[in-house]
Amino acid sequence: MLISSSRLVHRTKRLFHVTKSFNKQLETKNDVKDKYKEKLMQISAFTVERYNQIIGFDEIDKEYRKVTALQEELAKIQGKRTNLQLQINQIQKNLTSLQSQIQDCRRGEARYIELMKKEFEVIQEKNNLEEKFDIVDQNERELFAHLQAKINILHEKSRTHTKQWGVITSILGATLGVICTGISAYFRNNDIRRVQQNFQNQFKEQIAIITSDMEKITKGYTDLIEFLQQKEIVKETKNEKKESWASYIGKKTVAVWRWCTFQKSS
Repeated sequence: MLISSSRLVHRTKRLFHVTKSFNKQLETKNDVKDKYKEKLMQISAFTVERYNQIIGFDEIDKEYRKVTALQEELAKIQGKRTNLQLQINQIQKNLTSLQSQIQDCRRGEARYIELMKKEFEVIQEKNNLEEKFDIVDQNERELFAHLQAKINILHEKSRTHTKQWGVITSILGATLGVICTGISAYFRNNDIRRVQQNFQNQFKEQIAIITSDMEKITKGYTDLIEFLQQKEIVKETKNEKKESWASYIGKKTVAVWRWCTFQKSS
């Protein structure tokens, strides 16, 4: 029982060690992946930045960020101005209410003095708010003018950038067109040369075939003439042989006839 428990403990330790080493390997692999991802992100960001610098888009991006910041600041100032306007309207309502109460109150009453003090405080608060409102309104106008100027600058740079890249793309397009035309003409000329070469080779092959056929026909015709000539010679030879035997017999017949005639006459 003790042996089995010790073995179990030993196996448990080994399993824990293997699991721990496996987890370390996984952590190492994850760290390597994270490093590669980070490097890839840095390379991509650097590439995009360099590309924007080359095409001049970084200046436009800076102006756009300035315009965005000014728009946010203008929105904040407009919010302040709206808030001040609401406060001034509320104070104006309170002041109108106090003035109506003062009109309804007699000057000899103690309440009249309190209402006058409140009116004075409300008027001071209103004046302060109006001064703040004027300052905020002036800042808003200046900021709006500055924003409008920045927007005009941004539009001008965008138009200039668009024109420049329009000219550059036109030049690149024309250059690529000339290059593509030259390449197309080169390959077309090569195709024409290849077709011409193939046609010449085929023409030469056809001429060679026709010449070979003509030679064969001429040879066959010559062989036929020779065969016919030989056949005619053999035929003439046979005819000569036939005519010689006939003449021989005729000659002998004539000789016999002459001899018989001579005997009768004698």
